[in-house]
Parts: sequence; structure tokens; C-alpha cells
Amino acid sequence: MEKKISGLLFNILIMVMGFGFISLCYAEDIYVAGTIGNVKDIYTEGINENEDNHVACYWKNNNRTDLDPGMALSLHVLNDDVYVAGVYKENACYWKNGKRYILQEDDSEKSIANSIYIYKKDVYIAGVCGGNSACYWKNGERYRLQQEGYSIANSIYVSRSNVYVAGAFEENACYWKNGKRHNLRVNSGVQEAVAKSIYVKGSQVYVAGFVNHGDWPTTACYWKNSKAKYIKGGDFRSIILSRNIVYVAGQQAGEYRQTPFYYNNRYIDLSFNWSNVRYLNLPFNWNNNRHVSLPCDDNDGYASSIFVYDKSIYIAGAYSDGDGENYQACVWVNGKKIDLKDGDSNSISTSIFVVK
Repeated sequence: MEKKISGLLFNILIMVMGFGFISLCYAEDIYVAGTIGNVKDIYTEGINENEDNHVACYWKNNNRTDLDPGMALSLHVLNDDVYVAGVYKENACYWKNGKRYILQEDDSEKSIANSIYIYKKDVYIAGVCGGNSACYWKNGERYRLQQEGYSIANSIYVSRSNVYVAGAFEENACYWKNGKRHNLRVNSGVQEAVAKSIYVKGSQVYVAGFVNHGDWPTTACYWKNSKAKYIKGGDFRSIILSRNIVYVAGQQAGEYRQTPFYYNNRYIDLSFNWSNVRYLNLPFNWNNNRHVSLPCDDNDGYASSIFVYDKSIYIAGAYSDGDGENYQACVWVNGKKIDLKDGDSNSISTSIFVVK
């Protein structure tokens, strides 16, 4: 596993939004966190390099609000208050309605805020502090999850006042519940595993991520109560449960292409024609699977975040111009791609939240 924070975002984002709302007339409000600017730097040099080249932002119904130089990685909306977590000047931070709050300010230690969750007006944020240590903050107070070794916290969820954080310790995917680590089971031969997203309902814990058998591509998987289900060639970045159906979004990887997709509830061979970018919608019936085109102009792309609201499926992500030089942030609403306004800048989107 890469031990440097400069390469961390590559694992978070690559391995780890208006929408034309006037014409589409959605009744709900759609919020998306992302970044504009020279976003290629993020993939080639890491989140904390050349930070002035990109700007953290979020979109509400395709109207963009710029925050500060840096990165916006996660978003949560509660009672019309917009919370965005990310990075400013190599420090983990969050913005509430545009006002910035620094979580850690220490020139000797770089930090990242990867995920934010609001529970009973308390602000919970998961990330990395000290360059290589998983931690979370509650209302600005930091809690280290590991005292030794390399670790990362990618996602946070609070249920019944219990704090769940998903990530990795050394080469092992895991989640922490109230600070106690639970390693996620993997098959023999797995050399590395990372958990990127977590969702909890009652006593059921759902975690999405990937495993690596030592070659490319990685294998997408999700765990339910630590038991894994695998999909070949890709990685999962976001998981959510709606009406007792599990939805997972991520990136499908082929020999020459990397493409966004999501599917729900059932696992089958996900091989498909690489001439088109697709998402997979697999109904409960094993024999009733179908491929549905998820357009991104026939280029590489990824799905970074998924949200299900009133039976509609909202996905945030981005796609490239084909050579990896330029990126366009977008969302897919029930399979329809809508580019996010970014002016003349490159852009990516990393998190989506929908409210009535």
C-alpha cells in the first residue's frame, strides 16, 4: 500500500454536480461536492500538491459555489445547512455554508478530511492525520483510530450514537466501531484490501471497497457484516441501502478502459462491451439482469458517490476527454448524464446528497 499522503487521493478517488434543472424540473434539490481547476494534478501528484491550481466547490441544482483553494471530498446537507469536508492548505477542514473551519493546523503534519456526516447537530468527519494515521473528528475534537502503523479513514457513518469509520489498517480493509477495529474478511491470495464507504442499518453493517490480488485491475467488493461478495475488475467507492436494496457505485476496469457503473442487490459476471460506458442495473431476479448505457461520451470515467431518493438513483462522478488531460464533473439521474457547470475549468465531483 502506498504510504505517502501525496499518493493517497489516487487510491481514494481513482482506485478513492446546474444540472439543466430548469428543463428537467426536478422537485428535489441536488447537492454535489467537487473541485474545479487543474484536477489532473490530483491524480498525478496527490491532493496536497499544487493546491492553488484547484478550488473546492459545491453545486446546488447546477449553481456552483466556490469555497477556497483546495479540494472538496464529501458533502452532507441538514436543515438547509450545507457541510463540505476536504482540504485547505494541506490541512483537513470543513465548510459550513461557505465558512471554513480548520480541523488540524500543523505545518509538520498533513491531513485530509475524506468524509462528513451530521448526526443530531454534531459534525463527524473521518480522514487522515499525521500523514498516515486514520482518525475522526467530532465537533473539531480529534480521535486517533490507530496509534501505530499505516492506516486510513475513508468514510464515516453514525447510527444510534455509534460511530462507524471505514478504511484500512496496513494492508487490510476494516472498519472501526466506536474506536474498536474490525477487520473485513477476504479470500486467500488477497495482498491488499481497502474499504471506501460504509452504511449502517440497525445491526447490519455494509462496507464497499476493493481487494488487490497483486495485479491490475483490482476486484470490486462489498461486505455485509464482514462477509465479502466480489466483482471482477474494478472498485466500489460508494454504498447505500434503500428499501432493503443495496446500491453500490464505482469504476469498472477493463484492459484499456475504466468506466463508471452501479448495480443493486445481485452479483453476476459484469463483463460487457467496452465500446460504451455503462452502468449495470441488476434486479433481484438472477435471470433478469440487463445492461443500461451510462453515457460519458465514450471516454474513461468513474462513479464516486450514489444516493437513492424516492426510487430515483443519483450518481456523481466525472469523465475524461480520452487522453486524461481534461475532466468533466457530471451526475447521472436514472441513467441520464448531466454535465456540471465549471466555466472553462476542468472539474470532478466526489459526493452527492439529495433533499426534498
